[in-house]
Amino acid sequence: MKKVRVKRKKGVIPPRGKKRTPVLGRRVSGRRILWKRVFCALIPVAVALAVFFWITGHQTTAVFRAAEDGAVSYGADSGAAFYSYRSKDFFFCTKDGVQYLSAKGEKLWDDPLSLTAPILSAKCGVIAVSEVRGRAVYVYDANGKLFEQRFDDPILTFSVNQAGIVTVILQKPADKYSIEAYAPGDSPGDPSDNRSDVRLDNRPGIRNARRILYNEWLRPNIYPVSADISPDGRIAAIGFLDVNMDAGADMTSNITFLYINQEEARGLIDLAFASEKRPDQMINTVRFMENNKLLTVYDETIECLHPQPDNSIQSAWTIHLRNQIDRLAYAGDQGFAFTTGDSLIGESLIGDSPTGASLPDKSGCLYFYSMTGQKTGAYAFGGKADSLSLDWNSALVGSGGDYYAVSGRGRLLWKYAARDARQIIFVGNSRSILLGDDHSAAVMRLGGK
Repeated sequence: MKKVRVKRKKGVIPPRGKKRTPVLGRRVSGRRILWKRVFCALIPVAVALAVFFWITGHQTTAVFRAAEDGAVSYGADSGAAFYSYRSKDFFFCTKDGVQYLSAKGEKLWDDPLSLTAPILSAKCGVIAVSEVRGRAVYVYDANGKLFEQRFDDPILTFSVNQAGIVTVILQKPADKYSIEAYAPGDSPGDPSDNRSDVRLDNRPGIRNARRILYNEWLRPNIYPVSADISPDGRIAAIGFLDVNMDAGADMTSNITFLYINQEEARGLIDLAFASEKRPDQMINTVRFMENNKLLTVYDETIECLHPQPDNSIQSAWTIHLRNQIDRLAYAGDQGFAFTTGDSLIGESLIGDSPTGASLPDKSGCLYFYSMTGQKTGAYAFGGKADSLSLDWNSALVGSGGDYYAVSGRGRLLWKYAARDARQIIFVGNSRSILLGDDHSAAVMRLGGK
């Protein structure tokens, strides 16, 4: 049979199975043209965003300008220190007292004191002020003084929690120590409870505290190093260093947990309900964080201990260090960061439980951690850290006159050279700082905006 050739009309799609030949002059649909135009328009936007993020991620020089009139002046030997937490305002402490100032330098309140060498301890929006081997402690929040407490014996160390409860370790005569805690309130408490038997200060204008913990300590070669009270005020934690060299250990760190409330402590000896020992580790700091989790910092590890309802202690996670910690700072009670120094002799592994990840054996690095034990960010600034502070989900590291602002994810926000600065902290946000030198301090903003 003779094949019949069918002539196909232009623009007509052939039946399935037939070869489709291109048709010259076929009109392209308006939808395809629109998509091409959108795609072409997005190319320069994508390039601009890439350049922006590269610049912000690799920014090396920042320009700051004074935000407001009104610098704060002080003497070179004043011992000036500043602190701010999630606020545009800040605490200003010197030998002459404590002030709370606005970003414009306005004095919101002032408490005159006479100190020799002031020391400031803070947590969230509360600070406590004392001095080296001082015999008084002063506690403040943004509204002013919460209370002050005086002692007959010198203070070795002290801390404060976000509820304004201050904990002190006092050196008593005959090689004794006492661990005491005080909360805001004018009532001396139950006179039958020796923990609350407090002599009220009757001087005009003095707000007294009530003692909620008293623990006297006298054991050979066992020294209290650090103590803190939980955010809910129920539990005290005390870090002891035992140098008796028992069981072959050169030293042993002992973390003891006590109940503050007499009802919870019923039937317990010295109020203690649990104790954790760490042989061959030197305790440095104990600090309660969110949900009553206790952060314990040793010379070679950082560990999170979590008291349980059945009076047991859960070791939630441990960081094994390969390098010494140069600086350590806290993000309120939500997390912490530290910088690394020289290598630790004999250390070959650093792991972050529960992930098991490892950090490099390298000095001059900044690491961020949450209270789940997870590393959230890291940044290598390559020097020795002179200072470290955390606020607004970012860190401010000072090293050799250079200051690095780093986000909690480890991204460099900006770098600023301030050779004469004594202290720099964030105020208001991560683009605004309080810069203090030997004689004055002022709030500065990135770019002057």
